[in-house]
Amino acid sequence: MNINTRRKKGATGWITPGNYKITGIGQKTYLNHRLIFLMHHGHLPEFIDHIDGNTLNNRIENLREATKSQNTINTKIRSTNKSGIKGVSWNNRGKKWEVYLMLNNKKMS
Repeated sequence: MNINTRRKKGATGWITPGNYKITGIGQKTYLNHRLIFLMHHGHLPEFIDHIDGNTLNNRIENLREATKSQNTINTKIRSTNKSGIKGVSWNNRGKKWEVYLMLNNKKMS
């Protein structure tokens, strides 16, 4: 994992620009929530979801195995979202708000 981060001398871990805690072991860096999940459950799924959406909250009670779709659904609203509601966007051509959802990577209007 090549992440541009800064840390203080003697620090055991640091936070990525994406707001995830990471730890260096030897010459490699690891996302803390993945290490914690592995230690508690004995396996490492492809996706791990932070239930409360807080990527800094790595308590095991806040971590769950998820599919890519489940993990995406649980993301916070993007800062570029003008409506303040997931799945609602402004249609410039029609000059009106439109509602959509994503199903199997396809936009359903």
